[in-house]
Amino acid sequence: MTTKLTMLMALCICCLPAFAGADEIVEQFRSDAGEKIAIVVGIADYPYLSSEEYSEIRYAAANAEKIARTLKQPQCGFRESNVFLLLNDAAGRAAILDTIDMLKQKYDSYKDTVYFYFCGHGEIDSEYCDCDNASCEFLLKTYNTSNNSDSEISFGELYRELRQFEADNVVVFIDACHSGACYIPTLAGRDNSKDKLRIFTSTGCALNSYEDVSIGHSVFAWFLLKALGGHADDMVDDAVTTSVELSEYIQQSVETYVDRMLDKNSLGLQSNYLHLQSPQTIGVFWDQNDFVFVKRNGAPVERDDRRRDTSGQSDIAESAVTDVCNRAELCMLRHKYDEAIGILRTVIQEYPRAFRGHQLLGEVYCRTRQWKEAQNAFLDAIAADPDNIRVKVLLGNAFMMTGDFARSRYFLQAAARSDSDKPTAYYNLALLHERHLRYAEAIEYYERFCELASGVDDISAGKIDSVKNNIDAMYKYAIHFEKGKELLRSNNPGEAEREFNIATRIDKYRAEGWYELGKIQYERQDYSQAARSFKYTVAAAPQYQNSYYLLAKSFEELGEYEYALGYLEVYLDKAQHSLDGFPFRAEAEISRNALERKLRIQRDDSGIAAPP
Repeated sequence: MTTKLTMLMALCICCLPAFAGADEIVEQFRSDAGEKIAIVVGIADYPYLSSEEYSEIRYAAANAEKIARTLKQPQCGFRESNVFLLLNDAAGRAAILDTIDMLKQKYDSYKDTVYFYFCGHGEIDSEYCDCDNASCEFLLKTYNTSNNSDSEISFGELYRELRQFEADNVVVFIDACHSGACYIPTLAGRDNSKDKLRIFTSTGCALNSYEDVSIGHSVFAWFLLKALGGHADDMVDDAVTTSVELSEYIQQSVETYVDRMLDKNSLGLQSNYLHLQSPQTIGVFWDQNDFVFVKRNGAPVERDDRRRDTSGQSDIAESAVTDVCNRAELCMLRHKYDEAIGILRTVIQEYPRAFRGHQLLGEVYCRTRQWKEAQNAFLDAIAADPDNIRVKVLLGNAFMMTGDFARSRYFLQAAARSDSDKPTAYYNLALLHERHLRYAEAIEYYERFCELASGVDDISAGKIDSVKNNIDAMYKYAIHFEKGKELLRSNNPGEAEREFNIATRIDKYRAEGWYELGKIQYERQDYSQAARSFKYTVAAAPQYQNSYYLLAKSFEELGEYEYALGYLEVYLDKAQHSLDGFPFRAEAEISRNALERKLRIQRDDSGIAAPP
């Protein structure tokens, strides 16, 4: 198998024809090719814009931060000191223009390359916009505390400032609604083939630019980040991405993703050519001077100045990927997970669009409980095949395991919508809502699962009966649990305790009832009962990490210092592997030192020798 795979990969690389006229591209990666400079702007906070007129943009600053970090990676060729990041209140009009002016004076070589990325609000400077007749201007909305002339930069002004760089290549990315108006009227009638600016906008003149909670980015930034990682390289796979490849990749990927995301047919849009977000490009041409956007893994090979027929090579690549993935899957069956991960990472590096490689890698990470890595792998798989229902379910489950309710629900609901006759997504949606104590919705999804599962061969009748029994118990439990929560909100802990006691008698395996009960008992200083309730909590759900701390404190109050110290160590051990969710971490560190002293004194008083 190894010999066959090596031969296939070698054939896939060697069959690439040699290119002529690649000196200009190779020059971009030589040490004397000049500097690469980036100005990255992200604004999500606009104090002066009303929510009635402007929709919230949640990820603008996050987009900019991730773009800046990615530009510093080796494949992009930027020095860390050459990437200038301006976020929110540091991204006012004056700050942006002053940064551009400073860099124009500092970098004055025609060999330099300048990137400018803006993500935030944008608008058209006209009550009536006729994009076809170039009668409007685009405004970049910057940070300010009031809506005046200092709160915006016209694209015409930005264009003139950027053209003053000596650099032969200036690349502009505008990630904002209506950003396609950047071409109008500034660039109207120009011979753009003579211009040194390459301009990429996230959408058209009169179209929105969308964010997606499932990826935590704007759609445009998401695919731009993928391009920076080499995904825009065409099927020739020559390890370099040019501006033309970037343009085609961004436009096709964003349009397809947003069309699917918003389900344009349900909105009554009839034309197949009307996209709800349509990235635009200007100044990008197939010529010998076409600049290299990003390289991957060392020096690029020579490249021609025209497209080629790669259908035969694609077949070879597909065959190679299949062989590698089969080998990785065999390792998974034998529980050789590290070996499988190594194999899949290699094939993904060679073929970034290999859907099955990303999917299998996600599944390996799930089996080894590496949930964050699994999420990233499944997101890459979704990008390669947005319609795959199985991956949506797997991704939803991976987000569920890290407590990310919003993203988990998004993908599981997307899977359910994609194939409403398949019960799996509904079962997982029910489980997700049950874990987050949203019992009414959980019951609804469980009932939908039972309705659909009765006609599925690989789901047993016993499984369906078990779910139905769970629905009945959950319904009874939820009545008393929710009533207890309501009584707590009304500052009636005594009655709330009675309701939680009833709930735990109905189902002693649900941790949330025991946890609420324990907190009431702890506040009442009934530490014996509190310790009992918190022990039931951690037995039913170890993820209730605060229970370990409160259990330790209960035993400390009871004078059971050895038990208290043991549970405190469990809490701190869990805290070491988490960035959040442990509000008592500092107190726990102090308590551990105090408990160690108390335990030594207790052992001395009892005559029991302390351990060495």
